[in-house]
Amino acid sequence: MHADVTAAMDSFPSDFVNWDMVSLPTMTEARSINAQLNPRFYYTMNSSKYKEDAFKVIEFVLSQEMQLAASKAGKTTVLNNEEVKKAYGRDFGKLKGKNTNALYYNKSVKPAAARDAKLTPVPAEFVYGGAPRCKLFIELARAFAGMLFEKFRE
Repeated sequence: MHADVTAAMDSFPSDFVNWDMVSLPTMTEARSINAQLNPRFYYTMNSSKYKEDAFKVIEFVLSQEMQLAASKAGKTTVLNNEEVKKAYGRDFGKLKGKNTNALYYNKSVKPAAARDAKLTPVPAEFVYGGAPRCKLFIELARAFAGMLFEKFRE
């Protein structure tokens, strides 16, 4: 089993302990290249009055400090940082004793090329059902709200 989404593991019955993690299979054309792991996208809107503040929040969310905390909680990282990768699942009980090294066993896939500016933009509500209802946004907000509050309160 390969699971990098802790929400799925939260639904496991408490007696479901006989499982482990393996690396994802790779394609013949791309041996040792991992699939894209649960991508997250952060951006500011052109129309925002708070672009600088929004960018500071994004910088903080992507900082080593926050990525390390998220990794320990069982969230995959976008950083190419061995310390952060090795911390994966350390504080998430259902991952204790599991082969979490499998998650990063293969090399990361290269990011996709930027979307061609000539293509028609796709509004977020068609992709995620709208940002306020986006499960990823809600998950991110819950995971980081306390730390963000403490960091920016100083």
